[in-house]
Amino acid sequence: MALSLIPAPRADMVFSGYTQARLTVFDQALDKSDGFDVARARLKYAGPINDRGTTATLQIDLAKLDDRQSDSDPRNRHVTLKDAWVQHPLSEAWRGSPTPRPSGSAPSAT
Repeated sequence: MALSLIPAPRADMVFSGYTQARLTVFDQALDKSDGFDVARARLKYAGPINDRGTTATLQIDLAKLDDRQSDSDPRNRHVTLKDAWVQHPLSEAWRGSPTPRPSGSAPSAT
């Protein structure tokens, strides 16, 4: 029996991300050279991880892997976890979204 933490691809899985790069112009006073710098390089997964309603979100930042960072020590090149959570319904009745009520109103007795 094999255990897989990566689900089979589905239409409701979402992979997204963005990159923020900046151009550095030479500053003679600071003795900094010209070039591009990657400030942020985010990848995000959001979607179901099983067929019982469990969903997850995971967001990582890859910017510290840039080998042109001012810190040349390779031990400081790493992936940073920015956001991670798992949501699982307590029961089938709780799987849907809650119905919003006007502020100050009491739940109806059914």
